[in-house]
Amino acid sequence: MRPQSFRRVVVPRELRLAQRRVDLLVADLVQQHRLPILAAAQPGHQVVAALRHLRRDRAAAERTGGKGRIHVARMGGMAGKASMTEALVIGGGPAGLMAAEALAGAGRRVLLAEAKPSLARKLLMAGKSGLNLTKEDPDFLAAYGAAADWLAPILAAFGPAEVRAWAEGLGQPLFTGSTGRVFPEAMKASPLLRAWLRRLEGIETRTRWRWQGWDCEAALFDTPEGPQHVTTEVTVLALGGASWARLGSDGAWAPILAAEGVPLSPFRPANVGLSVDWSAHMTPHFGTPV
Repeated sequence: MRPQSFRRVVVPRELRLAQRRVDLLVADLVQQHRLPILAAAQPGHQVVAALRHLRRDRAAAERTGGKGRIHVARMGGMAGKASMTEALVIGGGPAGLMAAEALAGAGRRVLLAEAKPSLARKLLMAGKSGLNLTKEDPDFLAAYGAAADWLAPILAAFGPAEVRAWAEGLGQPLFTGSTGRVFPEAMKASPLLRAWLRRLEGIETRTRWRWQGWDCEAALFDTPEGPQHVTTEVTVLALGGASWARLGSDGAWAPILAAEGVPLSPFRPANVGLSVDWSAHMTPHFGTPV
């Protein structure tokens, strides 16, 4: 299986599940300069598709001893509290919330673990500037350049129209701006997030649970109650990037995966501010509306 990197998270061409290993990586696919946004929630549909093959691939994993899957941080000597669940989602941003909802909808008992005290902090911050959810563009796929080929089936299953339907299903009316970008009429994320969390109330959620890797066959978390071990059939990593540590995107997961030989693309900025000198022509206009 040859992985394709998009921003910071490895997204496999084919999603396969193996017993007691990392099974899926759900990425936040963020906006690049002049590119339309692929909503962070969109990869969640892959979880359902992959779960359909759970039993078949688990049997294959047992025959092969789980070889060929991602092996992460075996630290040995379990200590602390232990629990079991059918599906574990690590990361409580939009990608993690969508993955948890998709897994629960497929009939799985889900545990969602988030390192910060509350969920979707970065989504709320992004929503302060209007919350651009997607873009209406007949060439939407082409804007992704070399990544268009492997993103095509993902976007075909969950593209701009599906993003709109998802947000409207949460009771959020939308509008399309002059550039084709789609926003909630509320121009902020909080109403959408509140409605989404209400819909997810049946999913078991743990905050202030920071993922530390694996201890034997269990996922290990540092929590206010001490070390916690979770044994699960399927694990989804939805860990974000490294753009804003205060909001949870601290990249602390990267060394854990890198130590096990998982190929990772270097962190790089998406939307950035630039500092340039004012030209002689523009200097007299400094501080005035443009």
